[in-house]
Amino acid sequence: MGKREFLKRILLYGLYVVASCVLIYPVIKFISFRKSQKTRIIFYADEQGAAVTFKEGVFLLSKGNEVSALSARCTHLGCTLSFDTLSQRFQCPCHGSRFDMNGKRVAGPAKKDLESIPITRNENGDIVVTLTL
Repeated sequence: MGKREFLKRILLYGLYVVASCVLIYPVIKFISFRKSQKTRIIFYADEQGAAVTFKEGVFLLSKGNEVSALSARCTHLGCTLSFDTLSQRFQCPCHGSRFDMNGKRVAGPAKKDLESIPITRNENGDIVVTLTL
């Protein structure tokens, strides 16, 4: 095999690789597409008494008159967190990530803090949270 034949084959195989990537990319994007869904969660007035309340993937935190909401989804791989009343921390049962009461990462493989979710109150005093999945 001469130089010209070798270069032709290299260029041809390179062209095959580029064409394959160009054709496969849209298929992968189509398969991995996820439409975001919004879920409306209502914490009724009688559910707001505890310091930490869990409902449908959201933790509602009450400190005196201040109320905030955190996502119960671990920022590492998306496992649902649990709240440990003794240590006052959120813990991931899957890989051991831990977060404090403000949602700040304390330990574990998670790199980000918990997502803070905006809340609103309706005329009945209920707290409404809109969670984007």
